[in-house]
Amino acid sequence: MTGESTASDRLRRFATDDRIDEPRGSVELEQVQTQQQVNQYAALSVQRLRLISRVSPQELEFQETLIAEREAEIRDIETGIHELNDIFRDLGTIVEQQGGLIGEFSVALCFVRSD
Repeated sequence: MTGESTASDRLRRFATDDRIDEPRGSVELEQVQTQQQVNQYAALSVQRLRLISRVSPQELEFQETLIAEREAEIRDIETGIHELNDIFRDLGTIVEQQGGLIGEFSVALCFVRSD
C-alpha cells in the first residue's frame, strides 16, 4: 500500500478516532466524502462503459432512435404547454374585458330602472 490512504480508510479512521482533544474539521470530512463520491462516479462510469461495449450496433441504433423519438415527443408536449399558456392568457384578457362590460351594463340597468 502506498503512503496515501483511500477515502474510505480516512473516513473510517475519522469516525473511530478516540482522541477527543484533537479537533475534527468538517473540511476533512467533506473532502473524504467528496473523494468517495468521485470514486463511486468513476466505478459507475466503468460499469456503463462495460455495458455499452456489450451492446450490439443494431441495439445501440435502436436505443438512439427511441431516445430521439422521446425527445421529439417531449418537445411536442412543451409546445402544447406553451400554446395552452397562451390560451389561458387570452382567456384571462377576455374575462377581464367582459367583466368591465358587465359592470357598465349593470350601471346602465340601474339608470334605466331609476327612470
